[in-house]
Amino acid sequence: MDLLLSHSFRVNKTFPLRAKSEAFSMISHFFAWVSTQFGLTIKAIQCNNGREFDNNASRSFFLARGV
Repeated sequence: MDLLLSHSFRVNKTFPLRAKSEAFSMISHFFAWVSTQFGLTIKAIQCNNGREFDNNASRSFFLARGV
């Protein structure tokens, strides 16, 4: 399960995951949701040094969005 928090607009979202491999898909949907709902962009993320975001797809995704 991943918990996403935003300190700037006080939003807590919990996303139940069946496997760690679903984490990148969830985070990309969260980026889109924040953009749609609030018209904002995410500037930074923090993780627990898990390997679910250590791949080419996530690096490209974050670089394209300036994270």
